[in-house]
Amino acid sequence: MNIGRDNLDLIEVTPVVDIVPGYWAGLGLIYRNYTLVADKTFVEPGENVTFTVYTLGYTEILYQNLSLERSVLGLKTETNIGTINGTMVTNFSSVGEYNVRAIDDDESTWSNYVTIKVGHYFLDTDISGISAAGDKNVSGVVYDSKGSGVPGLSIEILNYKPTVIKSPVSNTTYGIIVDDCENFSLWTSSGNLGLNSTNVSNINESHSISVNSGSSFWLKKTISTTYNFDQNDILSFYFFSINENETIDVELSNSSASVTGKLTWNNTNPLSSGWNKINTILKYPSKAEGNITVEDADTIEIKVSNITNNEYYLFDNLIAGEGRFSYIWPPDLTNKAASYYIQAIDLDENTSNRHRIIFSDDGLIVSDKYVIYEGDSTLLTFILGGSLNSFPQNTNKFNINLERYNGPNYDRNKLSLSDPFNGNQNVKLTANTSGDYYIFYGTTGGTDPAAAAETNTILIHVLPIDGKNTLYSDSNCGGINITQLNDYMRFNMPAYVNYNLYLINPDGTLCDDCPEFEEMINGYPTGEAVTVNKLIHLNQGSGLGFMRELRMVLWYK
Repeated sequence: MNIGRDNLDLIEVTPVVDIVPGYWAGLGLIYRNYTLVADKTFVEPGENVTFTVYTLGYTEILYQNLSLERSVLGLKTETNIGTINGTMVTNFSSVGEYNVRAIDDDESTWSNYVTIKVGHYFLDTDISGISAAGDKNVSGVVYDSKGSGVPGLSIEILNYKPTVIKSPVSNTTYGIIVDDCENFSLWTSSGNLGLNSTNVSNINESHSISVNSGSSFWLKKTISTTYNFDQNDILSFYFFSINENETIDVELSNSSASVTGKLTWNNTNPLSSGWNKINTILKYPSKAEGNITVEDADTIEIKVSNITNNEYYLFDNLIAGEGRFSYIWPPDLTNKAASYYIQAIDLDENTSNRHRIIFSDDGLIVSDKYVIYEGDSTLLTFILGGSLNSFPQNTNKFNINLERYNGPNYDRNKLSLSDPFNGNQNVKLTANTSGDYYIFYGTTGGTDPAAAAETNTILIHVLPIDGKNTLYSDSNCGGINITQLNDYMRFNMPAYVNYNLYLINPDGTLCDDCPEFEEMINGYPTGEAVTVNKLIHLNQGSGLGFMRELRMVLWYK
């Protein structure tokens, strides 16, 4: 393939399917035909969502009539919400969590599932099931559409109907001020640091920290003695915008040599002139480098670009922990298996999304991984308890989004299970279609479909193989040394040939998921430049989600 001068930026070129047509479908592990994408995952009731459908592995929109089907996340009944042809705009009137997919009329071709969470606030928790044989702690965080933690909300438990049966079981916290910005002695900056008498109007303090700089700058502090972060935290601070166009990135790192890399969050909320609250939901970094986790972080660095030069930029009140909640599952709800929901509610009775939790007074089921890619597998393990006093002999009682796995209507093109092994204690789950899946072991039926659950529920998130999603905790490129690679290439490349080297995502965009890899740019190719391509994995394993293209552009000097 020739690449002339007009295409050298390589921002949108050559998806993997252009190199190997039908690549994703040919893997034999991905059984869907389309990719469905939503422009939002959290919305308020009545807020529009735009869905777009593509052919699997391609970046062109698919203009073909397909039905858009919706179900409550964790339940099986689907409702048609309209016809999608390329794109479709719709909204959700009721709070809750929903699975949405595109499917043709005869149900022979279909897309992945997209989860849409609807609420006036967004309740975020990793707890989807509780067992009498396991941990009964429930924790999470509630935030608004700008990512700001919301304090002072009540957490309620609802039954399967759903009707509120306990309120409140917890309240969302107000957080703590990690740094009040009344003193800048422990901060460092690439600009000129100082104090300013202007401060956030709703905070009863005297000063803010100011930075004056003639160009982009950073502001940094180690805060290890003040607060220990975890993934339920939202880290916020106030920033005084001058031109409303500043770009703000927040980085967390560790001050010791044993923990490498950093986590980065990009502010995506628009700025207004004056004070703005900048929020970083620590569970969802924009980028991860090295082996650091949120729990390791003890140093914050704020980077500001697109500034108005030589103006005083102000920062005030670094806050952590707003909107958090935690409680122990009530003892009087532990005497039998049942379906429940939890939600947050304010004094005006505005509620968050309604999150499903199944309780079992019997056994426990756990997964090695709760987030995987299509084509990948995870190991499910049973722990005995209550009436589950022996390991299952088969998969007959597994329920996936309330469909019995061995039932006549379950489609194994979504998730497939192996027969029990290792003394029947383990089952291997393989993901074939991306989406969110509630899984428990037991029988269903009656008014409460989980009343006979013999284990808790687990929620498995399956990411699309043809997307740009990356499991940031596993983003490891297997020790690429870009300097050694460049030296090796120089040694073996003829002296009259020059080259550039790029790492490309499956959709043709430049890959930035590999912190060890940087574009190798040695010059500007001529109009006769050619490329060679090789498909590789980012890490040393074979997970399909880490597949990328190594692309070399070559030309005569």
